Amino acid sequence: MLSVLFASLLAQAPVTLPELTERHCSSSGWCIVLPAPLYPGLVAARGDAVVSNSAHSGVVGLWRAGAWRDTLDTGLGPLQRLSLADAPGGAQRLLACDRARCVQATLDAERIGPLSLVPQYAEPPEPPEPPVRSPRPGVRFFVEDSKLLVERGGQRQTPPALKGTRFANELDQVFGGGPGEPLWMFRTHVARLTVTEAHPLGRLDRFPKETSTNGIRLLGNPHEPTALSTEMFIHTLRRFDGERWQPLTTHLGSDGKDPTSVTAGDGCAPCFTSLWRILWRARSGVWRQVDLPSEPPGTTSIHHPQNESIDARGMPGFKSQYGAYRHDGRKWRRVGEAPEAAKAAPVEARRDWLCNATGCLHEREPRWSPDGKEWRPLDLPPAEPGKGDCAYARAALSNGEFMLLAGPLLFRGIPGKGWHTERLPLGNACNITEGPSALYISDSLRKSLLIQQKAAAPLPVPEDTWATVSGVKASDVLRLRELPDWRALEVATLAPGTRCVREVRRRAVSARETWSEVQTPEGRRGWVNRRYLAPGRGPCPTGG
Repeated sequence: MLSVLFASLLAQAPVTLPELTERHCSSSGWCIVLPAPLYPGLVAARGDAVVSNSAHSGVVGLWRAGAWRDTLDTGLGPLQRLSLADAPGGAQRLLACDRARCVQATLDAERIGPLSLVPQYAEPPEPPEPPVRSPRPGVRFFVEDSKLLVERGGQRQTPPALKGTRFANELDQVFGGGPGEPLWMFRTHVARLTVTEAHPLGRLDRFPKETSTNGIRLLGNPHEPTALSTEMFIHTLRRFDGERWQPLTTHLGSDGKDPTSVTAGDGCAPCFTSLWRILWRARSGVWRQVDLPSEPPGTTSIHHPQNESIDARGMPGFKSQYGAYRHDGRKWRRVGEAPEAAKAAPVEARRDWLCNATGCLHEREPRWSPDGKEWRPLDLPPAEPGKGDCAYARAALSNGEFMLLAGPLLFRGIPGKGWHTERLPLGNACNITEGPSALYISDSLRKSLLIQQKAAAPLPVPEDTWATVSGVKASDVLRLRELPDWRALEVATLAPGTRCVREVRRRAVSARETWSEVQTPEGRRGWVNRRYLAPGRGPCPTGG
C-alpha cells in the first residue's frame, strides 16, 4: 500500500536534476545544485563547445555537444572578458580576464586544461562570423516598410507565408539555420525561411523562444547557434540543433514558484520551500516535489510555510498560519492544532544577532560580541565590493565559526584566530543554512542554490602543524598552486626535502585525494597535494 501511495506522490511531481559530481564543484568544495549546472554570466561558444562563467565570479564551466563537462575556478576575480578561439592541432583555447590578470587554457573533449598567465589584452581579435549565405544564388532578403521581402530575378515579393506579418525595420539577428538556410531572430520567435524548388519564395518554420523578458542573444556556430536568453535576474543557455532548442541549464519551475527558503534537519536533506510548493532531496538522493495545499475555505491568504520536515516514510510536512499539515502520499491533511490556535500562536521577537559557542554575530553590521553586550569589529580581510543585493548574508555555525558573504567570496573563521576565504561558483547569494552534514547557500531571487558537504570544506589544522616535502624526485620541484586544483596557477615551488612547511588548512577533494594549504619558510602561501608532505619530526628550528 505504501508503494502505491509513494508512486502517486511521485506521479504528481517528477523532478530531474543531474547527479552531483566533483565536476559540479568549485575548488572550495561548493557544488552547484540550482540552476544546474551553472548560472551563466559571460558566455562564449565555438564549434560544439560552450564556456560560461558564473556571474560576478571567476568560476568557468564547459559544455561540449550540449552536455555538461567541467567546472574550473580560474582564481580570478569577477570576469570582464571570456572567449574561445581555435588552437593548433584542432584544439580550442579558453581565455579569461578580470580587471588585473588574464589566464588561458586548452580544452580537450572533456575538460579544461591547466591555466597559465598571459599578458593582459593579449587576446587575438575574434574572427568574423561566416556571412549568412543566400539560400539560392541570386536570392536576397531585406526589410522594407516593416515587411520582409525576397528579391529573386530582379523582382521583390513577400513570401506567402509572411503575408500580414510585420517586422522591425532592422531584424534582431540573422544566423544560418542549416546549409544555406538563414535563421531569423525576431522579438517573439525564431523563424527559418527555406527556399526550395517547391517553395521558390520560401517556406517559413517557426521556433518559439522560451520565456525571455529581457531579450535573447545568439552566439557560436551560425548553423548550430547557442542562445543566451535573459529573464528577470536569470540567464539561461539553450542550444539550437536545427529543429529545437535544447536547454543546457536546468531550472526548477519557470512559473515563478521556485523554492525560496532552505531547511535542513528534521528529515530534510535538504527541503526547499516557496509559497506554492516544497521540493526535497530524499535520503536516496532522489529529488521530489509537490505543490502546497490550497488555503482553507473562507480565508484569503495563502500558506506561509515553516518548520518543514520529512517523516520516516519520506512524506513532507509543514506548519503555517493555518496549522500543521502532512502529506499522506495522495493529498495534504491538516493535523494537530486547529487553525484558530495556530493563528493565535505568539510570534517570536526578532533578534539582531546570531550566536554560537564563540559569541554572537550581528546580523546587520560586521561586528561580534563574546557575551552579547560588548560589540567588537570583525576585522575581515579586504575584498572587492560585493555585487548584488545580499552582501551581508551571514551565519553562526555549530562548530564556533562565523561565515559572512561578500559577493563571490565567503569569509569563514573565528574572530581573533584568523579568517579564511572560500570562493563560490555563484556571484551572489542571500542565505546561509547549516544542516547536520552540509552547508547550503541560496538566493531565492535568482533561484540559485549551492551545497558544501562539511567533510569537503577546507578545514583548519592545529597550529604548529609542520611538514617536510617528500616523494618528489631530486630533479623536480613541488609546485604550490593558487587553489586546491592541479590546473590552478603556480605561485611558488619547493625543493625536495624542504622542512618547516607549515600546514594551514586541508581539503578532501575526493576519497583518495587531499590538498593542504601551506606556508613556506619564506612566507609564501599556496596549495599542494598532501601526498607530497610528510609530518615533520620534532620542533622546527627558527627560520626553517
